[in-house]
Parts: sequence; structure tokens; C-alpha cells
Amino acid sequence: MAINNKNNLIVLDFDNTIQSESDGDEQLSVRLEELTSFGTLILATGRSFENFATNFDWESISNFFLGAAFSNGGEIFFSDINFERSYFNLKDIRILKENINFKEIKSTIQVDFDDILRFEMLPEDSMNEWSKVNKIKIITDELTSETQKLYTLANALRMNMVFDPIGNVQIYPQFVSKAIAIQNIVGGKVFDKIYFYGDGYNDLSVLSIPKIKYFQTKDRKEETFNFLVSKLKEQEGMY
Repeated sequence: MAINNKNNLIVLDFDNTIQSESDGDEQLSVRLEELTSFGTLILATGRSFENFATNFDWESISNFFLGAAFSNGGEIFFSDINFERSYFNLKDIRILKENINFKEIKSTIQVDFDDILRFEMLPEDSMNEWSKVNKIKIITDELTSETQKLYTLANALRMNMVFDPIGNVQIYPQFVSKAIAIQNIVGGKVFDKIYFYGDGYNDLSVLSIPKIKYFQTKDRKEETFNFLVSKLKEQEGMY
């Protein structure tokens, strides 16, 4: 691993930041090795851990990171290999089920960040199954009164809502966001500088972290990684 004498924290989204969507894993270890020369790394991606591990060899690259937040903070790997996954509070799920007519909303739920189901597919009386719900996704062709009611109730219950550019919404449990996951991974460690590089609306929560400098990335094809490195060098006064 590259020698790192900088007390910087570099938090990185994955897609369109470290890698272009068309990149495989052939260069990933080499790229991460280079990035460690700029500071301590944390990965913060919207991909679920299962999705990531299916496409990339997590065991071979995990040592490059202080920790990693998958599923927008719903799944966290800490440096000591501890793994945490967040679930909805059952009381909150009951409130949603009792007050929202999900048949009028295009939506899915995700169980253990794996199985994707519609609300009516889980048995009404199986709280064991409902206790495994991690995410609710709302597909919004148009904003209906029932959808607005859901957003208002989710906000009142302090659930985290992440909108995408076309209006779809992912709803996560309380205290689930990239920002909270990053702060949990950092713990009591203190860094001189904190940088975040990411390309999506799901990254905006990090602006709540003190001292952080946020940089927008995007898919630049084969230049995606080079852009990231050039920005890091620019911030470190290496040009």
C-alpha cells in the first residue's frame, strides 16, 4: 500500500467517481492504491453490499478503507470487519401500513437489501418478515395525494428520503444516511481535512458533516478516475 503521511479523510462514492459505469475490476486495486497516498479512505456508495460483492472482490480491496457505507448508509463495514445493517422500526412500519394506501402508489420494499417485493407480498401477520425491511422505493410517474401523504408521514417519523433526478424516492429508516454512516465509521478520529467526492442526490447528506469539502463528479468514461486524481492533487496544491 502507498505510504500516506497526510492526515486527510477522503470519502468516495463508487460509480462515476472511482469507476466509470463501463469499468470492470481489473484496475480497481491499482486505483485504490494510488488514492491512499492522498489520505485515509472511506467508501460510501448507494450499492448494496451484495450487489457490490457480486461485481467486485471486496475481500481483496477492503484493506484500502477505514470502513465502507453501502446502501446509502444502510449497511456499514467498520475497519475491524464488524458489519451492521439497519432496519425499519416495526412501530413505524405499522404506522405506514395503517395510514397509507400502498395500492395507490407504485412502490416496492426491500428485505435484507436483497429481495425486492411489493407491500402486499409480505403476510400481514408476519412481523418477523416485516422486521427485515430496509428500504421503501417509490416510483413516481406523477405526484398523487397519497404519495404526498406518504412523504409527509415519513418526514414526521424522521425517515430519510433520497430523491433521484427523475423523481423516484428511496425511503430509509431513521438515522440512515451516508453522513451518519461516515461519522460512525470515523468515531473519535480527527482529520485535518475531509473531502467527499460523489455524483448523486444521495450524497448531499454529507454536507452536514463539519469541515467537509464536497466535490461533484460524473461519468467521464475513461477519464472518470483521472478527474478524481486531478481534483485531489489540486486540493493538495500539487499543481
